[in-house]
Amino acid sequence: MTLLRHQAYGHQSEVKVCFWNVGGIFRKGESKLDDDIFISELLHNDIILLAETHVGVDENLYLPEFNYSNVCRSLSKNGRHFGGLGIFIRQTISSHVTVLPNTNRDYQWLKLDKSFFHFKKDLFICLVYFPPRRSAYIQNLDNDILQLLENDINSYQSNADVLLCGDFNARTSSLNDFICNDNGSYLPIYDDYRLDVNIQQRYSRDGVIDKRGRELIDTCIGNQLRFLNGRVLGDLFGNYTVTPQMGALWSIMQLHQIAC
Repeated sequence: MTLLRHQAYGHQSEVKVCFWNVGGIFRKGESKLDDDIFISELLHNDIILLAETHVGVDENLYLPEFNYSNVCRSLSKNGRHFGGLGIFIRQTISSHVTVLPNTNRDYQWLKLDKSFFHFKKDLFICLVYFPPRRSAYIQNLDNDILQLLENDINSYQSNADVLLCGDFNARTSSLNDFICNDNGSYLPIYDDYRLDVNIQQRYSRDGVIDKRGRELIDTCIGNQLRFLNGRVLGDLFGNYTVTPQMGALWSIMQLHQIAC
């Protein structure tokens, strides 16, 4: 995706952000970062967000002209790394993109400075990997990841815009991520509440809805976040976000910030 803003001397005129669940950087002793086709898909972006890197904190991944940050889980009992987040930020913009202190091993927030990128507000981007609902890892967690995310969203959203990028392991089909027929005529509402009106319908080729999907939709409705998948140029028909060849690609945010 491309986040666009006005041209301004001395400021970045556009920033390209991508998310990819890579299903492990290393496979059979070989690194995907040595694959020319894989790299060519990444390098035209300014911020590269990867999930399920399956590496430890000591593995310093490298892309030319990018700075790298990671969030890694501890080594499992069978000596493997699962999950893991990788963040590459182009060096020319890295001083204006802050990787915030990590509070959870399954997601990581970034902050894009509104002055440099010429946004109206700062933009908080969250890279998320939400493991499958029935996984042993999820069953052993003390906290609900969506609830923790929602707490952060509520904290940032009052004076900034929010973008979630990640693999939520959720299936939402074409469920509405807004309140249908929203109307403030009959109930008192807050003065700053924005009615869910004139919102473009979202489409999806996936007809399945699961429990996690409904929970994700509820989170979006409650925080007035909108899916990009199935709604913007390049994906108007809601193509599958997971394929065996490509991994998973998801994006959710307040739509007025995005152009693709």
